[in-house]
Amino acid sequence: MIPQLSVKTGTRILGIGTDIVHLSRFSKLLQKYPLSANPNDQDTLIKIARKFMHSREITKLQLIVAGNNNDKHTATYIAGIWAIKESILKAFSSFVPSSEMPTAQCIYTKLIYKEKKSNGQPILQFDKQFPSIVSDSELKFYDKYIKTPGTRPMVSISHDGDYLVSFVCLVEGNEVLE
Repeated sequence: MIPQLSVKTGTRILGIGTDIVHLSRFSKLLQKYPLSANPNDQDTLIKIARKFMHSREITKLQLIVAGNNNDKHTATYIAGIWAIKESILKAFSSFVPSSEMPTAQCIYTKLIYKEKKSNGQPILQFDKQFPSIVSDSELKFYDKYIKTPGTRPMVSISHDGDYLVSFVCLVEGNEVLE
């Protein structure tokens, strides 16, 4: 049986993006820059992660490491965040002119973050603090392409063997559809 996506009549797809990663890339990164279970340590990998992870995702990464989860789980988490962020950037790039796009790092670390529903399903959230912490040009982007159309992000992520794939769809309308 094919699952049906609930979409309100008249809902418009604004942009789509996808990314695929080879998990061994992230496993090698963990071998090169191992993480400490001490959240106060400023590990090199955390410094790297701050370039593409929102602070909430960094906190989750630190909890994963503190919980003594294995490197495969940690590598999959990091790879998943990377793939999602690349997918988000591609989705915005499919309808936002490059002259109006914030930097990738701004989108990755300030605009949006991944969480999970209680059933484990991934969801994306726009950071409500974004409008108060960004420049005027980034605020114009937010108002024009997120706030005004009521943009809602949807995500699907899957991994099998050595690969992980992410798909993001940005839709108009901020109703939560179940």
